[in-house]
Amino acid sequence: MRLPDRRAALYAQAPTFEQTDWTQLVTLYGQLLSVWPWPSEADPAKGHHAGPD
Repeated sequence: MRLPDRRAALYAQAPTFEQTDWTQLVTLYGQLLSVWPWPSEADPAKGHHAGPD
């Protein structure tokens, strides 16, 4: 499965926002960034994984 598809599947499989596997999403975003870079502020998983400031 392609990286964007795996990422989308993780979002879709989570029954609730709180049950989203943010750790796995951060890993997938990191892998995606290695082949398709974009600005880091566009990475929503990092903020959710780290929690509020």
